[in-house]
Amino acid sequence: MRYNDPILKEAVMLAIGGFDGIPAARALARELLKGTPPIKINWSTVNKLCREDAEVGMKMEAKTQEWIAGLGKPEFLKAYSSVVWSNLSEDSKGMLRSRLDSILLEEIERYDGVPDGTNLGAILGIKNTTVHRRARANPEVKMKMEERAKNWLESLGEKEFLERCSVGAWTANLPEYAKEVVQKRYEDIILREIMRSGSAPNFVSLGNTIGIHGSTVMRHIESSEKLWFAYQQTRGLSRDQAVELAIQRGEKSEAISRAISERLRHLSASREIIAIGRCFGDLLEKLVSCVSLYPDIVSVAAKEGEINMSATHVPMNPFRRGEGQEIPGCGTVLVHGLHRLGGVGINVLFRKIRELYAEHPELSIITTHSKRYSLTEAFLEAMELNGFIFKESGSLRVESPDSETLESYGVAAEDVGRMSNKLTREINVGLFSMGKVKGRVLIPELEKALYDEGGSGITRQFEGMDVPEGIGRELRARFFPNLEVIAGDPFVVEVLHSGRACSLIGFDMHPKRARAVEVEVFPGAPAAEYRKIARLLATNMGFRRELGVVPNKLTAVRLKACRQAMKAIK
Repeated sequence: MRYNDPILKEAVMLAIGGFDGIPAARALARELLKGTPPIKINWSTVNKLCREDAEVGMKMEAKTQEWIAGLGKPEFLKAYSSVVWSNLSEDSKGMLRSRLDSILLEEIERYDGVPDGTNLGAILGIKNTTVHRRARANPEVKMKMEERAKNWLESLGEKEFLERCSVGAWTANLPEYAKEVVQKRYEDIILREIMRSGSAPNFVSLGNTIGIHGSTVMRHIESSEKLWFAYQQTRGLSRDQAVELAIQRGEKSEAISRAISERLRHLSASREIIAIGRCFGDLLEKLVSCVSLYPDIVSVAAKEGEINMSATHVPMNPFRRGEGQEIPGCGTVLVHGLHRLGGVGINVLFRKIRELYAEHPELSIITTHSKRYSLTEAFLEAMELNGFIFKESGSLRVESPDSETLESYGVAAEDVGRMSNKLTREINVGLFSMGKVKGRVLIPELEKALYDEGGSGITRQFEGMDVPEGIGRELRARFFPNLEVIAGDPFVVEVLHSGRACSLIGFDMHPKRARAVEVEVFPGAPAAEYRKIARLLATNMGFRRELGVVPNKLTAVRLKACRQAMKAIK
C-alpha cells in the first residue's frame, strides 16, 4: 500500500483520533496492525504520509498538544523523563517546555532553601541537567532561582546564618549565585562590627564579637576590598595611605591586589611617571623595563597622561631582599624609587643591569628618588667605577592645573586647594649611560638629606581624595637640572615650534630656587632638545645673546632659531 492511498489516510486519521499518547509514526503503525481489518504497513510509510499530507500532519499535531495539556503534573513529569521528544514539531516542543517551566517556577516559589538543579530535580523526579538547561534557556527561571535564594538566605536569623556558614560543605555546595549572596551578607556583618569597633580591632576579637573564628574574619577581610579598606580606616588610614603602605611593605592578598588596581592612578607615583614621560620623553620612547614597587605603573601613567610609552614591569621587592630578578630590555631601563633599595638591593640591581648591557650597549638608565635623599659623590664615583656613566641629574616637579580647570573636571570649589596639593609632587631624577668598567666596588645606598622638605607624603600626597579621570593630561611638568649656571638677570624663554608653544625655559624664577634653571615641556614636545637648550641658556652667555634673550622679560624664540644658534656656538 502506497503512502497516498485514501484507505491508508482514513485509517491513520482514525488511529490518531483514538490514540492515548503522542501519535508517532511507529506507534500508529502498531495501532493499524491491531485494527479491523488489520493493516500491515511499514512505519516509514506512515511517517511519509504524516509529512506529506497537511491534514494528517495537523491532526497529529493537535492530538499531541491535546495529550500534553491533559496530563496531570505527576503524569507529565513521568512522561517528560521517559518519552523521546525529539520528533515533535517546534510548536509541541515549545508547549512542552512552557509546561515544564511553569512547574519549575511554581516549585521554586515554595522551596524552603536555596533552589538548584540537584534539589529541584530530586523533588520533581527529573534530571538535574534538565533543570540546569531550562535555567540557562529561560531567563525567568534563572532569575526566579536567584531571587528565591537571596530571599531565603536573607530571611535567616543571623545566628542560624552563621551556623550554616560554619559548615564548609554547605557553603561549598551552594550554586555560585547563592555564594555571592552569602559572601555579601557575611561582609555586611563583618563590616558592621569593624565600624562599631572604633579602633583597629584584631581578627580574634572581631570573630568573638560576631561568633565566628578569627581566621574566618581574616579570610574575608583579605578577600574583600571593601572590608580591607574599612579595616584600614579603623587604623586611621585613608584608602590611598593604606594602599601606599601595603605596597611599600610588600603585603599581598586578593583584597590588596584589587585595592592597588583601583587606587594606583590616584597615587602620586602615577604622576611622577607622567612627569618623567613629559620631560624625558625621548628616552621613554625606548623604554623597555620599569623596576618599581608599583605594578604596571607605566601603563597607568601612560593612559592618565596620554603619553606614548610602555614597559615591562619588574618587581622591586626581589632586589630589596637581595634575590635579584631578570630585567628584559634593549633601550631604556627606568628605576622608579631608587631610595627604596638598601645597599644590597642597589648592588644586586645594577649587577643585573650590567649583565643586560653586555647584549645591549646602547642601554640608558633613568633613576628616580625621593627629595629626602641625594646622589652623593661617593655614590656617583662608585657607579662610574662599575661602568655607569653619570649624564644628568635634577628634580622633576609635577604641578596641578589651575582652579578653573580643576572645577571643570568636577572638583568642588572648597576642595580645589586640597586637590591641587595632592596633585603636586616633586622628585629627584638621575640619568646614566653605560661605559667601561674601571673597577668593581660596592655602590653605597642613597644618603638621606639632613633637611625634610615636607614629609614622606603619607599624610599629604596620599590623601584619600579621588583624582578626576583624565586630569593627568592637564598636569604641568617641570625639570630643574643641576647645573653650574652663569650670573645674570632672570629671564623666560618660550620656544615655539610650528606656531605653537612647546616649552618654557626660565632662570632665577623663584626665591626658593635662586639661580636655578627650570624647563617646562609641553605634551608631545621632543624633551631632549629642550633640555639641551636649557643647559646652554644656563651656561653660555653667547647662546643667550644669539637668541636675543631679554632679561626680566619673556622672549619668544622659534625652535629653528635655537637649532641654528646651537650650531653657531659649536
